[in-house]
Amino acid sequence: GLTDENTFLEINKLLGAKYIIVGSVSKIDNYIKVNMRLLDVETGSVAASVNMEGKLNKIFDIQRKLAEYIAKYFHKTLAKSDNETKSVTAEENYSKGVFDCWIVHDHQKAMGCFQRVADENPDSPEGYYGMGYEYLHLKDYTKALEQFNYALNLYKQKKDKYGTARTYLKIGEIHQINSNYSDALKYYHLSLKEDEIDTVYSRIAEIEKFMDNMDNAIKYQEKAVKIFKKLEYHFSYISGVYDLAKMYVNAGKRSKAIDILKDTEMVYVGKNQPILVQIVKLREDLENK
Repeated sequence: GLTDENTFLEINKLLGAKYIIVGSVSKIDNYIKVNMRLLDVETGSVAASVNMEGKLNKIFDIQRKLAEYIAKYFHKTLAKSDNETKSVTAEENYSKGVFDCWIVHDHQKAMGCFQRVADENPDSPEGYYGMGYEYLHLKDYTKALEQFNYALNLYKQKKDKYGTARTYLKIGEIHQINSNYSDALKYYHLSLKEDEIDTVYSRIAEIEKFMDNMDNAIKYQEKAVKIFKKLEYHFSYISGVYDLAKMYVNAGKRSKAIDILKDTEMVYVGKNQPILVQIVKLREDLENK
């Protein structure tokens, strides 16, 4: 009910806010349209409104124009100190890097944006983390490790537990790729000490299975599946169940494997989950043996 205007106007009155920005974003092919309204919380009236549209790859231009529109409404100066300007520019470059990396998959442009973040704000770990991610994508593991270590030190200085955890995870991934399994496990467990990132458990389970430590593999895979289910990561959950069932079989727990496959099949039957075909096939194979 929080998207109802009357509801969030009441909430913002309680919070002491004078204004709230509401609106919507619609996307058709490569074009987006943004409708934005500035509401006066006390009266509920629309203090200002603006519509903007453009190509998806110009989303940051639209974002900047919307911010300028609001700033001008309040007659605020856009002048900032050098440090504030660097911080805002670095944040924008990081956002552009993420957009290029994960949305349009232009890794060369993403690398350039992350490099600019590091150049403009060397105390920010995000630029180094982003470059580490890109070098990992390029399979240049030496440079990836170098950048992640830069990021790790800065996250630790800032006492950013989530940032530290996700960087430990990436360092662990590099060691796992290079078959340095003991080091990989060390960094994965360091990651869990900082924060609980959902994919860490399944990665630990994968290594434990490879090392024939099936009891440990099952323990960590069960935790991974539990988290995927809680977060409603449906594809990851079904994939995790499939891997867990195979671990049960390897450990001589066939009936347990069949039960978890049946339960998953019942929940997701008729839903658009292609991997469910593998779940059904594995269950049928196990029942026919």
